[in-house]
Amino acid sequence: MPAALENPPAAAPPRGSRREAVRGVRAMVGVRLGTKALGFLGTLILARILLPGDFGLFAFALAVLGILGQAVQLEVRRDLVRLDEGRPARAKAYLLVQAALGLVLGLFVAFGAGPISAGLGHPEAAPLLLALSCWPLLEGIRLPAAALLEVEGRFPALARIEGAAALGQLGVGVALAFAGAGAFALLGGFLAAALGRTLACQVCAGPGLRRARPSRPDFASVGRVGLPLLFAGFLTTFYWRIDDVLVFAGLGAAAAGYYALAFQAPHALLQASEALGRVSLGVLGARRDLEARRRVFSVSMRASLAILAPALVFGCVHGETLFALLFGPKWVPAAGAFTIFLLLATARGATAHWADVATLEDRFDLVVKSCLALALALPPLGFLGLRLLGIEGMALGVLAAWALPAPFYLSWTRRRLSLSYLELLGPTVLSACAALALGFICVHLLGARSLPARILVLGAQGALFFLLLATLDRDLAALARETLPALPRIRRKEAGT
Repeated sequence: MPAALENPPAAAPPRGSRREAVRGVRAMVGVRLGTKALGFLGTLILARILLPGDFGLFAFALAVLGILGQAVQLEVRRDLVRLDEGRPARAKAYLLVQAALGLVLGLFVAFGAGPISAGLGHPEAAPLLLALSCWPLLEGIRLPAAALLEVEGRFPALARIEGAAALGQLGVGVALAFAGAGAFALLGGFLAAALGRTLACQVCAGPGLRRARPSRPDFASVGRVGLPLLFAGFLTTFYWRIDDVLVFAGLGAAAAGYYALAFQAPHALLQASEALGRVSLGVLGARRDLEARRRVFSVSMRASLAILAPALVFGCVHGETLFALLFGPKWVPAAGAFTIFLLLATARGATAHWADVATLEDRFDLVVKSCLALALALPPLGFLGLRLLGIEGMALGVLAAWALPAPFYLSWTRRRLSLSYLELLGPTVLSACAALALGFICVHLLGARSLPARILVLGAQGALFFLLLATLDRDLAALARETLPALPRIRRKEAGT
């Protein structure tokens, strides 16, 4: 008998099933944490070699390109998840449109790098803008292929791509930094990873995408679905990027470097939560009944909050000490903004899944309105905070701008799915408050300020948080035991008993 018949492959889990969600969570969240750990390691090395001004100059150039480059990001994933067939053709339509936009935008930036940087008051950024002009084209080609892999459930392939890109970025960036490249060390690592992701996604998407022939309805869908979400994406990107430009223009390259580094770790945690959101959207799209969607949204939000809350707990108590220990004394001015960004990442990451529900309910207007509120509120709030409190004030302005529309869209989601805030937030918030109180008592009242004492306190906080959460939210604890690959022995014992 052939070996293929003796050992038949395991059947693929049905789309939208719990097994698919578990596999997706394990692959996407795991790889996000892994790649961000590599990125964090690279940042630790680069922070001790480069100057704050190098980080600030790169953050400024990337912010300008990020805002302009949003023109090629049409949110193809949110369109593909609504289809049961014809996805390669629809993805190919997005690829052609985005590649054309990326080429035009890249030429505009290449020829306008000098005037743009001079007009913003920083001509030294022109070489970085010129080098980054190829990024919109790379993203326009990569995103449709990556979205097709996501909605088809090919999360292990995406995990391998992200892991290889993170290793490439780390190696190239550190090598250029030791060679004395300054801000171009950060730029080189970034572009190497972007090129690697683009090529790998196209290869993994296979000939189905390359040979697909989009029809007129596919291109019409790009205009009907993609363009409204493009506007929402532009507003969101403007919200996330304009603060780097304001800090650079108002306080200079060094302050922009402190500000950018303060956002590194919180942003990594936020992206891990967004990876969970990608899995959530795919599973939500496959479940048509309201009760199933209610459960998927509830689990996604609680899991995101459980991932992000410990970082906030640790950062509030030990942030300044850990920041100085990891990055060096020259980066201590960034510790205050770092704690504020942890709060922002926790709040936004846990509540971001509401947009998935709005997408599947065809309420794109809610997504656009919320993004418009963010984009309009940030410049005045951020500028005011920057003038009064420096980079900490800007971070507070970003947090305040996010908080303004949050009650409205969260209320809509809660009513649509018949959920309560106590069910969604209660167990994690109570566990986090208990761990936070333990940390403050040990450090500020009992004087546990030495490094060994802080490590013990941090471990006690983590143990208390997860023990309380496992007790208060048994459903989430059961999902964690099923998801985490580090617990096979526990699962085998449970199966035996």
